[in-house]
Amino acid sequence: MSRKTILIILGTLIMLLAFFFMFAAQERQDLGRLTVSQHVTGQTYCQYKITKATPEAGRYFNNGDKVCIECCTGWPPTVQQNQICPSRISFKASTGLVTYEAERWSVDQGCDDCSDARGYYVCP
Repeated sequence: MSRKTILIILGTLIMLLAFFFMFAAQERQDLGRLTVSQHVTGQTYCQYKITKATPEAGRYFNNGDKVCIECCTGWPPTVQQNQICPSRISFKASTGLVTYEAERWSVDQGCDDCSDARGYYVCP
């Protein structure tokens, strides 16, 4: 291989690694204590999958459960006229005794209908 080809390959690998670490290192957004809500037809939500609960005792959600948080003006943040749901969040259930960590349910980053979740919360 020529020197130019090796430099192109190395440059590409470095950019891929930088891209990977940029997204892997995203901080978890703490939403604080959330208020329970009911599913509202026509309302849009950010959808999340529970990944951890601290402490384990007293938890309502299990790992893998789906929870939905209402989208509203100001949350989630808007980027180029699109609301982008944070990829990782933490929140306290309404009792305040358990802190949950969750990741976005799907690759879709925006607010969408959510009719099959185990829990629903009002906009933070």
